[in-house]
Amino acid sequence: MNTPRRMTSLPPELVAIIIDYLDGDTETLAACSTFSRDFLHAHQRQLFHTVYLAYRSEKDTLSFDLHAKIWEFADLLRESPRLAKYVKKLYLNAYSPSKAHVKLETLDKDTLLLILPMLSELQELSLGHGDWQLVSSPLQVAFTTIFKSKVLRSLHLEKMDVPASFFDEFHCLKELAVSRYTAIGRHPHARDGRIKLESLTSFNNMDMLELLLDSQSPLSIKGARVFHWRGRDFDVKHIPTVEDALYDCCASLEELTLPYPVSGGLPPDEILDISFLTALKSIKLTSRGTFSNCRRQQDDPRFPSLIAQLPEFASHLEKIVLILYIPPWGRLIPPDLTAVDQVLLTTNWARLRHIEIIIHEPLSEDDMDADVVNILYNAMPVLWAHSTLQTNFCCRSRVHTYSLICSNYCY
Repeated sequence: MNTPRRMTSLPPELVAIIIDYLDGDTETLAACSTFSRDFLHAHQRQLFHTVYLAYRSEKDTLSFDLHAKIWEFADLLRESPRLAKYVKKLYLNAYSPSKAHVKLETLDKDTLLLILPMLSELQELSLGHGDWQLVSSPLQVAFTTIFKSKVLRSLHLEKMDVPASFFDEFHCLKELAVSRYTAIGRHPHARDGRIKLESLTSFNNMDMLELLLDSQSPLSIKGARVFHWRGRDFDVKHIPTVEDALYDCCASLEELTLPYPVSGGLPPDEILDISFLTALKSIKLTSRGTFSNCRRQQDDPRFPSLIAQLPEFASHLEKIVLILYIPPWGRLIPPDLTAVDQVLLTTNWARLRHIEIIIHEPLSEDDMDADVVNILYNAMPVLWAHSTLQTNFCCRSRVHTYSLICSNYCY
């Protein structure tokens, strides 16, 4: 009689399914890792995939000590060097609300010099709150080794002062995100072979766009598929710069985010032209920067004019997301919404399937404002007939959010 063989380990495919199912359940994953080496490695791979050496307001208190966190991580890698290969994303940000004097250049360089050379599989790096030129030379060399890595694909700079030559060291960078507080200098000399970015996210940073348009820059946006311009708005005088940047990737850009309308005192006929974006599939527009700057923009006709360009993309546009802010002292201006509804009604869309209208309104007492629902119903009858309305109230900010979502639009 044949004795059935016992299974000593689970197939890796089954382990992966279980790990994915338990994603975020650290306690259960830790328990699984105690009785199986397969689960141990899978758990560690997930646990160390993203490392935050940074203050996170939702998890950390004002007593957060970044220095201690860096030392703790260094000790962990010193004891178990193999864990370093699991780290794919590193967030190193010196910002802390209780320690404003702490900068990236003031962190313990000896400890960082132990950590950085071990992160040979790093794919995404975020640096924040510092001046690159004040970082010690040995630490700059350690960072540069990571920059030159063939696996590093994504970089995020937040509140960083960097020279344009900073980007010379990157070889395979594809995704770049830059906060509006990041200062970027001019590039002193031309470089042979520019890095072609696939994705750019800029938080109101005009320095970044000007660098990309500079023929001597080590970076290029030609061929990019994603362009996210986030923030309150941009000045009307910068419209030509934004248009030039978009024109560089006009044949490849598939996903676009823009704040609109722009600020500034020039005539309202200064309209941002995006009609040349021949490959656009997804567009996200913010028609009111924030509650605080709605007053001077309430009668600005630029946003409906931008909406009027959407039929140019009728053959290939798949997704439209529109975000509006209602000022505390006024009502939503229906022409913004009516412009969208008319465009939907009068255009023969070939691929458009997802439309989302998001409205943020500050509330003082009520959890529900029937006026907003009525405005949506009256101003957008076409979209209303194909959509579902979702509402969410944030107690902390006293803001009610309305989301009119149509995930299978076909008119």
